[in-house]
Amino acid sequence: MTPCSVTLLWPRGGGYSNNRPARTLRLAGLANSFFAARGMARKTTLYFQYHGLCQAVGSKHDCKSNQTGPDMNTTASSDTPDAFSSLQIQPASGYAGDVSPQLAHAWMQAGEAVLVDVRTDAEREWVGYVPGAMALAWKQWPGMAMNADFDAGLKAAVPSGKKVLMLCRSGVRSIAAAKRASELGMEAYNILEGFEGAADEQGQRGHLGGWRFRGLPWRQA
Repeated sequence: MTPCSVTLLWPRGGGYSNNRPARTLRLAGLANSFFAARGMARKTTLYFQYHGLCQAVGSKHDCKSNQTGPDMNTTASSDTPDAFSSLQIQPASGYAGDVSPQLAHAWMQAGEAVLVDVRTDAEREWVGYVPGAMALAWKQWPGMAMNADFDAGLKAAVPSGKKVLMLCRSGVRSIAAAKRASELGMEAYNILEGFEGAADEQGQRGHLGGWRFRGLPWRQA
């Protein structure tokens, strides 16, 4: 398979040069949390999969670790636009922003965020769930009445200073939940595509996007 073409190379002293593309700096900022958690020096250059980041950017390449000198620039091949876009935060009204399933998973892995699954208990039971996610329904099945305990459950689930990521079936209820979390003073994000993604022409989910479609960890009861 083709080696992963995206690399992160840290400059001397840990600073960033002004001529680096903004998207590359965002990638570097995300990866830094992975490196720091493992005690890696900033002069080390690594391909994404060595720190679990190939999954974060949606890459299916066979990536290898690598090291170079300290004065190289941060580079990224132009043939990986999907990798860049999957790691960007999209602006939103009423909450911190929209993020891809890949970025949400990367934040979870780095310990930066709590993922809150706002689907109903029935959905998680029958369709599947994300290991390590907090189960807290936005609406209760049957009847889809609002969960009166949502605020209290959210406050108990999210430690101070951590991001909160909202996940639902296809990214609709999670927006409402993210807005409510923001009203409670949290840094809240909506996970685009949700767990199952949008329905296709046959009315079936799971083929056009979503947490499962992106190959991220999930289980079925």
